[in-house]
Amino acid sequence: MVGRLIDMLARKLDMPIWEVMKKNFLSEGKKNALGQTITKSHGDLYQCLDEVKKAVFDTRKPDEDER
Repeated sequence: MVGRLIDMLARKLDMPIWEVMKKNFLSEGKKNALGQTITKSHGDLYQCLDEVKKAVFDTRKPDEDER
């Protein structure tokens, strides 16, 4: 549900979905809804999203005869 709402917002704002997602990330030093401080041990969401973007959106789709 949340993913669909983010997609709809991105379309309405005419922005790539990953740019809308990045705006919602909590960066190191920020607190989450439970009051926990985000640290590097939580991983790098920006790097993770960039890797997903490359794998999903930047990869050439196979032609019909290559499937």
